[in-house]
Amino acid sequence: MLIQLGSHAQVVKHTFNVEFKGKSIGHIYALKKTEGDKELFDLTTNTDVSILAFSVHVESEIELIKKNGSLMISKCYRHSNRGSEDIVSHVEKVDNKKYKIEKNNKITSMEGAINYCIVDMYFKEPMDHQVVFSNMHTGFININKIEEHSFEVETPDGNSTLYHYQNGNLISIEMKTKVGDVICTRVQ
Repeated sequence: MLIQLGSHAQVVKHTFNVEFKGKSIGHIYALKKTEGDKELFDLTTNTDVSILAFSVHVESEIELIKKNGSLMISKCYRHSNRGSEDIVSHVEKVDNKKYKIEKNNKITSMEGAINYCIVDMYFKEPMDHQVVFSNMHTGFININKIEEHSFEVETPDGNSTLYHYQNGNLISIEMKTKVGDVICTRVQ
């Protein structure tokens, strides 16, 4: 964990059941802790599925800290037993609007503000946002409103994800992958 917040932190937790072809294959856990001007986010995914003769295990975690709404630091990883989709990334604010970015041992930098990240979408409908920062992919990606309270995000690896909201709360996610749709439904 990046930091510990005090016992007075306000905590919001969401759990999503993950299904592939009608079968439960795992969960997504989204956590947001707020104390004063700091927010800590943690998004954890753990899934297992068998496709034909292959067993696929994917786990990922995104941890980030925001201060006054601005990203300060994030650490992410995605591991797949298939290996080709593994990602390790680290984004850290080094100046007012400058970030040091490390992804899979390649270091770059970026100028500009990072205020809205993929993890934010688990806690707030992106009504006023046309782009979102992907901490995992270390770049901005477009948010396309496809209908009222439904938004599409296409990641650099070619996968498309639909986020559906009700009363401002995320209720389901549809991940369009090369092997089929993965449906995530909020259970709490």
